[in-house]
Amino acid sequence: MPQPTLKILTEKKGINQTYRYAHSVNSTAREVEFTPQAHNGIEIFFLLRGKIEFLIEQSTYRVSPNDIVVINENELHNLHSLKETLYERIVLHVSHSFFEKYGLTDCQKAFTDRAPGVHNLIPAYSAENAGVSSILRRMEQYISENPANDTVIEAVLVELLYVLSRVRPDSRLAKSNETITKILLYINERLTEPLTLDEIAGAFYISKCHLCRIFKENTGFTIKDYIANKRLILVKTFCRDGMDIGEAASRAGFDNYSNFYRVYVNKTGTSPRETLKQKNNEI
Repeated sequence: MPQPTLKILTEKKGINQTYRYAHSVNSTAREVEFTPQAHNGIEIFFLLRGKIEFLIEQSTYRVSPNDIVVINENELHNLHSLKETLYERIVLHVSHSFFEKYGLTDCQKAFTDRAPGVHNLIPAYSAENAGVSSILRRMEQYISENPANDTVIEAVLVELLYVLSRVRPDSRLAKSNETITKILLYINERLTEPLTLDEIAGAFYISKCHLCRIFKENTGFTIKDYIANKRLILVKTFCRDGMDIGEAASRAGFDNYSNFYRVYVNKTGTSPRETLKQKNNEI
C-alpha cells in the first residue's frame, strides 16, 4: 500500500495489538486495500475529506465526507479517489480478540453477520445522528496525550463499536452487477476446488476475454488475484483455528505448498511462518 503523504497521528497499537488507529492524508489515486496478514477482525474507514469509490466484492460504493465504510476480513476491496488528488481518512482495525476481551459478541455480529459486499456503507447523516464525530474527537485527543492511556482509549473504542453496531447501513447506496454477483458466488462456492478461467467462462456462457474485462471493471481484481486472495484468507482462518499451515493451504484450494508459498510471499512480502500463527494468536 502506498505510504500516506502525511500521518497526522502516529499509528497507535493497543494492548496485544488488539486495535490499530491511523489518521492520514493520502495522495494516491488508487489503492488495493488487501494484505492477508493485516486483517484480523474488521476495518472501519472514516472519510474526512475528498470523494472515494470503494469496490467491495461485487458492490461499488461512492463515499463522501463523513461516510463510514465497514469491511470484514473476508471481503476483498480496493478504492480510488474521485476528482480530488488528496483525501483524508481515519482507518481503524479491530481484531477478534478485542471483541472477546470486552464481551462484545453481539456487537461484533452486527458487523460480521451479513453477506460479503452487502451493507458496508453507513451514510454521514446516520453517523452524525449517532454522535460518531464527537466520539472520534475524544479518541484522537486521548491518543495524542503523552503518555496515552490505553484503558481510556479502549473504553472510547468500545463506545464507538457499540454505537456503530446500532446504526443501520443503507443498502440502497451500493451498486452491483447481477452477473458479477453470480460469478462471485460461483467462485466462492468452489474456492477449495480446482478452478480455471475456462470453467468459469463456460458456466456463464461468455468468452474468457469478456469475463476478464467485466470482472476487473466491477471488482478491481483480476480473477486470478481474486481467487488467490480469497484462498489466502481461508488459510489464515484455518491457521487461526489451529490447523497446520501446510494442511490449511491444501484445504484452501492451493494445489501444492510451493504454489501457496510463492503466492503468499508475493502478496505479503513475508514467508507464511513469519506471519501466520495458530489459535489464540494475532495474525
